[in-house]
Amino acid sequence: MTAHATTRCIAAGRQAARASAAAVEPFASGVYVNDLADEGRAGIRRAYHADQLARLTALKDHHDPDNVFHLNHNIRPAGASQGGAAAGEAAPAR
Repeated sequence: MTAHATTRCIAAGRQAARASAAAVEPFASGVYVNDLADEGRAGIRRAYHADQLARLTALKDHHDPDNVFHLNHNIRPAGASQGGAAAGEAAPAR
C-alpha cells in the first residue's frame, strides 16, 4: 500500500468514526470521568447526574471543606469561599 493510499484509508476511517459518533450522540449521556481534562463545570455536570453531584458535594463539604484537593475535575464544596473556582470548576493551578 502506498503512502497516499494509507492517508486516504486513515481519512476515510476518521470520517466513518465521526459519522458514527454523531449518529449515537443524541442517545449518549455522561462522560468517562477519567477523560475529563479542564472542562470546568460543564464537564462535571456531564459526568455526574444531579443527585450524584449533590452527594459528592456533601462528601467534599465533610472531608475537604477548604478545597485543598482542587485539581482535576474539581467538585467544589458548597460552602467554599468566593476566591476559588465556582462549584464544579477546576481551580487555577498554584
